[in-house]
Amino acid sequence: GVLVIMHGASTASSMVQVANSLAGFEHARGLDMPLTMKADTMYEIAKDQVLNMDKGKGVLLLIDMGSLVNFGDMIYEETGIMI
Repeated sequence: GVLVIMHGASTASSMVQVANSLAGFEHARGLDMPLTMKADTMYEIAKDQVLNMDKGKGVLLLIDMGSLVNFGDMIYEETGIMI
C-alpha cells in the first residue's frame, strides 16, 4: 500500500482520490494534517494506518515536509514494518 500524508485540509486525500480513480484500484490512502494538529497525534494515526495497510510487503510513505519526515523511521523502529 501507499500512504500519503500532507499538511492541509484536503491535500493528501484529494491527490489520493484522483490517483486511485485513474489507476482503477484503491491501493493508496491519504491523511490530511491540519496545521493546528500536533505531530504526535498524526504519528499515532499514521502508525495505525500502516498497521492496517501492511500485507507483509511494507508500506510506501509519501510525505511533504517537516516532522512527517521522521515518521517512516519511527514506525519501522516501533513496528518492524518496512517503510
